Amino acid sequence: MVISGDLIELIDNNNDPDMKTEELDNVENVPWEFNGNEPIPMEVFSLYSVGSGMITINDVKNNIFDEIKKSEISHVSSRIHDGEEMFILFFEFAKEKHPKDFELIHFGLSPTSDFFTTLNNNPVINIRSKKFLFNKQAIARITNHLAEFKNKYPDSPFF
Repeated sequence: MVISGDLIELIDNNNDPDMKTEELDNVENVPWEFNGNEPIPMEVFSLYSVGSGMITINDVKNNIFDEIKKSEISHVSSRIHDGEEMFILFFEFAKEKHPKDFELIHFGLSPTSDFFTTLNNNPVINIRSKKFLFNKQAIARITNHLAEFKNKYPDSPFF
């Protein structure tokens, strides 16, 4: 199964994101809140690189990546961590085990301006050996939340 949602898995160069609309309908059914809306623990963070003109995340634990490979639906959410004055992106993946019963896996990172510059130039991201295209709605949602962060913390060293 090809993963779709905020991140659309690219199998080859001929993928057309519009062809996946039937899979995207299920995204609204996933309870993207973890542990009853508790904060996601900080230890889930991964590192990224942008040296190739593409965002690459290789620092994902093996067990998390194994679950990502089994997933069907993706979601990217952004959060502002007020205590640390950090902007955080969470990459969330789900697989429907039974109707309206989902198995969730996630990891997070704290991007800096190089991440967003690269994303604007190339909305493709590699997570280990999987390649994904950010959908336009996800980019717009993240960009709006980033503007909120910059207004709240104009002196942040991250941007």
